Amino acid sequence: MKTVVRGLFFVVIWFLVFLLLLPWLVYLAEQSAQIQRIEQRVKTLDEQIRHVVGGTIGGVGLAVAFYCAVMLAIRGRGIPAPFDPPQRFVAGGLYKLCRNPMMFANVVALFGYAVYFGSWMLLLYALIFWLISHLFIILYEEPHLIGRFGDDYRTYMDKTPRWWPQFRKPRPSERG
Repeated sequence: MKTVVRGLFFVVIWFLVFLLLLPWLVYLAEQSAQIQRIEQRVKTLDEQIRHVVGGTIGGVGLAVAFYCAVMLAIRGRGIPAPFDPPQRFVAGGLYKLCRNPMMFANVVALFGYAVYFGSWMLLLYALIFWLISHLFIILYEEPHLIGRFGDDYRTYMDKTPRWWPQFRKPRPSERG
C-alpha cells in the first residue's frame, strides 16, 4: 500500500510540476516585455537573412534567365517561345551546362521569391511551375527540336543534362 501511495504521490507531483507549473511559468516568461523584444530582434534578423538570401537567389535566377533569352535572340535569331523559336541551334554559353538553363533559372528565381517572402504558396507555385515546364519540355519542346535540328540535337541531348547544370570537364573520349 505504501508503494502505491508513494507512486501516486510521485505521479501527482510530476504532473503538477512538469505539465502544469513549468509550462505556465514558461508561458508567463514568454509574455514578458524583455523576452518579446528579444524575439522581435531574432524575427527581424531572420527576416533580414531571408531577404538577403532570397533576394540573391531570385536576382541570380532573373539575371541568368535574361542572359539566356538574350543569347537565344542573338545567337539563335529568335525568341524563347513556340510561336517564334530560334532559327539556329544554340549549344554554347550556359547551354553547355544544361539543356534548359533559362527554365532552370526561372525555377531558381521563383524559389528565391519564396525564400524572400517566406511563402509556402510561392514555393508550391515554383514546384508546380517546374512540373509544368518539365512536361512541356519532354512532351513538346524536345520532340520539336529533334524534328528541327535532328542528330545535332540528339547528340546534344546525350551529352548535356536536361535540368541540373553539369560543371565537370568532358573526358577525352567525350570531346569528339
